[in-house]
Amino acid sequence: MLAAGHKHHTSVRALLEAAAAASRHVGWTVVGADIGLDVVVHAPAGRPPGDATNYLGGIGDVLQDKSHPANMDLSHLGGLQAVALYVDDRQIRR
Repeated sequence: MLAAGHKHHTSVRALLEAAAAASRHVGWTVVGADIGLDVVVHAPAGRPPGDATNYLGGIGDVLQDKSHPANMDLSHLGGLQAVALYVDDRQIRR
């Protein structure tokens, strides 16, 4: 999902931009403790095209620390590569 040509690239950038703005607004710093996320998905035609675990996994990947990506060039994200809410998506407990 973080690749430059991925079909969700626009959504990934929008999520990172929103997370960056919200983090600045509240003074958020990256945490290493267990976290919880509330995710609400709205679909125009009733049911979303994917299941809840796919959405949570994608959001979890985008919002985790991306400072040391394994085998992936994230330079296309520019400053958005530094946007993170937590160290690793394995911290998501709820």
